[in-house]
Amino acid sequence: MRLVEIQEGLCSEVKMHKDRCYALAEEAEHLLEQWWVHEDPNSQDLFTWLCISTLQYCCQQNHYGPLCTACPLDKNNKICGEKGLCDGEGTRKGNGSCNCNKGFAGEFCEKCDENYYNTPEEDCKPCHKACNNCKGEGAAACITCKTGWDLESGVCKDINECLKENSCKVNEYCVNWEGSFSCKACDSACNTCSGKGLTNCTSCEEEQILVNGMCLDEALKHQYLLSTMKRLALYTFLLISLFFIFQRMQLILPLVVLLISIFIYFYENEIPVNIFSVYNILIKDLFQKIQG
Repeated sequence: MRLVEIQEGLCSEVKMHKDRCYALAEEAEHLLEQWWVHEDPNSQDLFTWLCISTLQYCCQQNHYGPLCTACPLDKNNKICGEKGLCDGEGTRKGNGSCNCNKGFAGEFCEKCDENYYNTPEEDCKPCHKACNNCKGEGAAACITCKTGWDLESGVCKDINECLKENSCKVNEYCVNWEGSFSCKACDSACNTCSGKGLTNCTSCEEEQILVNGMCLDEALKHQYLLSTMKRLALYTFLLISLFFIFQRMQLILPLVVLLISIFIYFYENEIPVNIFSVYNILIKDLFQKIQG
């Protein structure tokens, strides 16, 4: 009864290829009963008797292929220099060649792969990301540089493609990465720009004016001015409130100051045009009127 319970639950915890598991369990069912009743478990373990000798699905450790051939050894009598696995090891498949661990290469994984270098501990570590092959650690040990990097004084250094003319289209701005770059669209408010958002414009449409990196028409400029005046009135009210709190409730004053500071900080960050920008607009308008 115990054997039947074991057989019924053989594939209950299998997550993948469950149908294949049930088919294999059905094929081996009578063989398991034979081993259970007739074979001496002390003479041969179940895995060796069932999988290797009887069903011939597997091979013993460090063997591979239909004939369970021994995996080839290197000059030190090690399989793949202990830096990889014998292809098909433990199965009736494979060709016995070495599947080397990451970073190793060669017939017996005896050397470092491309873009890896050998360490004194006989390990293989990846070259610096700027290198096309290397002889050691860091960007100064590159044999040649990858695309996007340039050799300067023996060191591969990143090329800033954004400094080149015509890297991006007229209505795009350039973002430099290590080894590469990308072009991103300017904000819809800008004609051309130097960065993200509507505060990094470098030129505007004809009917707009460029102020502190923003493209503003007259209506929008006045709208920002009105919004700023309202905020100044709010902040003035908060300061006056602090004065009365200081005289009556000094114990909670630090907490109130902290809350007001946090409120102003996040409120100003959500608004594209801060108070100082509007102040600059006013100064510029005043200067233009004086010149006029």
